[in-house]
Amino acid sequence: MDCPSLGGVYKLAGIEIDGVLQPKMKMSDTPAKITNPGYKKIVRLYDKNTDKAIADLIALQEENFDGLEELEIFHPDFAWKRKKVTGFYTKELGRQIIKDGKLVYKLPSVMEIAAYHKQSYGEFWNEYKRMLNPHIYKVDLSQKLYDLKQKLIKENKKS
Repeated sequence: MDCPSLGGVYKLAGIEIDGVLQPKMKMSDTPAKITNPGYKKIVRLYDKNTDKAIADLIALQEENFDGLEELEIFHPDFAWKRKKVTGFYTKELGRQIIKDGKLVYKLPSVMEIAAYHKQSYGEFWNEYKRMLNPHIYKVDLSQKLYDLKQKLIKENKKS
């Protein structure tokens, strides 16, 4: 009987050819199972006046949203559901932990982790944190990532 101690799933996002990433993705008849291609990052949008989180954006690694006065975000599965965001700033959520097999991140203490969690939790409106009928927090794709994904889907359908 197979009983692995640690399960995991690897999803291919690209293939490096001659030092250049060629974006790839897993296709499926179930839209939720189609992966997002390329090197990605997650950016959180914050309201400048309240410092509350507006939405998270999954974007391609090379994208930059600093200094934008307006950004249109949309639901990745229902692209007609759109919202224009103004008066915002961004923070990248990811941190590099290991590079070239070496730890490059100062591991926080348990107390630092608890303080960070408390601060991060406070960035969300109560509507997202309530136990009964919470609002669904927006996690969208950037337009550039969405367009790349649609392009690869169309190319796959031709073959």
